[in-house]
Amino acid sequence: MELSRELFHLFLTSEDTLWISRDNSIIYRSEKKGIAPLVDYITEYKPSDSDKDVVVYDRVIGNAAAVLLEKLSCKAAFTHTVSNAALETMNNLGINCFHVEVVSHIKNRQGDGPCPFEEVSIGKSADEFLEFLKQSKKFEMVSPS
Repeated sequence: MELSRELFHLFLTSEDTLWISRDNSIIYRSEKKGIAPLVDYITEYKPSDSDKDVVVYDRVIGNAAAVLLEKLSCKAAFTHTVSNAALETMNNLGINCFHVEVVSHIKNRQGDGPCPFEEVSIGKSADEFLEFLKQSKKFEMVSPS
């Protein structure tokens, strides 16, 4: 886990918003904001059981991101900021979370209210949340083609 901590420090000094690693090698990186990079990874690479034990480095993990980590078979997440709901979700999923700051909720991009994805993801599985994004046309907002 020491190498993962070193990667976390490198991640925090980068411009990237998301890294996904396996065996201490970065297999995916993105500069997109919000949950878009996680949605992109899930839809583009379709992680399977053979992809188990990835470690995720994300700037901010709200409940929406935490729910999506289930699709990655994530064993650990490193983040600067995490919400209380995300911590509870990751705990329920058996994902270790290393963080700098815990907040009551993730704010929307305008900073004047809660993140809508954080709110709507509460109590949903990763599949249910992805289906919600597709059905509500929010999928295009999250991950434009």
